[in-house]
Amino acid sequence: MKNTFIIGIAGGTASGKSTFTRRLKERFKKSVVVLHHDDYYRDQTEIAPEERKKINYDHPDSLDTELLLSHLAMLREGKAISGLLGGLRGIAYITAGVSEWKFENGVAGFGFLALAVMIFGQWKPVNIALAALLFGLLRALSNVYTGFHGLVALGLPSTLYNMLPYIISLLVLAIASTNSRAPKAEGIPYDKGQR
Repeated sequence: MKNTFIIGIAGGTASGKSTFTRRLKERFKKSVVVLHHDDYYRDQTEIAPEERKKINYDHPDSLDTELLLSHLAMLREGKAISGLLGGLRGIAYITAGVSEWKFENGVAGFGFLALAVMIFGQWKPVNIALAALLFGLLRALSNVYTGFHGLVALGLPSTLYNMLPYIISLLVLAIASTNSRAPKAEGIPYDKGQR
């Protein structure tokens, strides 16, 4: 991202850090992203509550500065927007696929289908697009099969058509996953400096 500046605002207690930060945010509106170092305390959930009381939270080691720096690097590289776009894409997919949203229905197994698309597509964009079209077609068929007289004439229960995308994806995965190799860096955050 061009014209990206990282400004560290530091100072003692009651020195005006929060006021200055708030005024920057008011002045530059959406152009400013504020990350508070206080939001990066190390995870203490595995420590008993009585032991946590003994921790000096003012000591620099109580903060996960390395995590903050990695988040700053990701923001500088523009990765925040990719996460946002991915989330919006998921919402759009759910909205398009589920005519009546109910919390108990969740995402109706779309995550499973998305994972199947990635594996079947061998992590290659063109293959992923083709796999997404295949599974999307099967998912759409489960919603509109009653419009095809030939499918209705088969007399199959509607639940079978609803299960069809998942059955086909399991069969495809059983066949395709034997040759599938996940990327070497799967699950490892990208760090330009380490490659």
